Amino acid sequence: MESARHQPSLLSPEAVAHLYDARAGLFDPEEHLADVRQAVAIVRRVCPRPDNAILDLGCGEGQHLIELAAAGYRNLRGIDISREAAEIALRRCRGLPVSVACCDIADVDAGGFYLVTAFNSSLGSLGAEGDSSYVRGVAEALRPGGLFLLCYLSLEAALRRVGTFYSPSVREAGGYVTTQVDISDDARWMTLRQDYMSQRLPSEHIRIFDERELSEMMRSVGLERDGATDDHAHALPYVGVFLARKREGGL
Repeated sequence: MESARHQPSLLSPEAVAHLYDARAGLFDPEEHLADVRQAVAIVRRVCPRPDNAILDLGCGEGQHLIELAAAGYRNLRGIDISREAAEIALRRCRGLPVSVACCDIADVDAGGFYLVTAFNSSLGSLGAEGDSSYVRGVAEALRPGGLFLLCYLSLEAALRRVGTFYSPSVREAGGYVTTQVDISDDARWMTLRQDYMSQRLPSEHIRIFDERELSEMMRSVGLERDGATDDHAHALPYVGVFLARKREGGL
């Protein structure tokens, strides 16, 4: 159980949307291109058929959708709760086999997707109840046998690559500024803020999961762990990749 001293205040879905509205248009696609292409390579391994329906949950400004379309996928949908980000994605994806909407996972068609991806997930930002609703929405969006591909803050990756505490780091050109990573037993949270062009953006507090608790959360909504790894070259050393499959019997 998290101690009151360490546990940060969590965000409502509306606050998360506001946070990402504030960041919209500030990301440099070239800066993250290597990570995006690596994510697409993972998609190609787990979903080789280009006609399978794919939902990118938290699609942001559409970078992953653009690269998935370039890889030959032709049944792509992106959703984001940030209206500003969704509008940018819609413009950037014009002419591609991509649809984009500003909505929540609960608003998409049930059973409509073979693969749901969450490369920029808000899982861990919303508290236990919000996280539970998030994964339940994913499970309902998947068809039986479908896959959920999640990038998340991984305790195993952090222990292996960072240690129990990670000091603040700042890029001269701006970008992510990690103000605190504390993964002691009673406080597995990361506090993340961003500075762009001297603009201080809202802080985000994110839960750092271990594979066991993530597996249990998925299992509670009918998703079974199909694989997990932190052995990849993501720019953030504490990011893991988790793959879950929806049981044929459903929830």
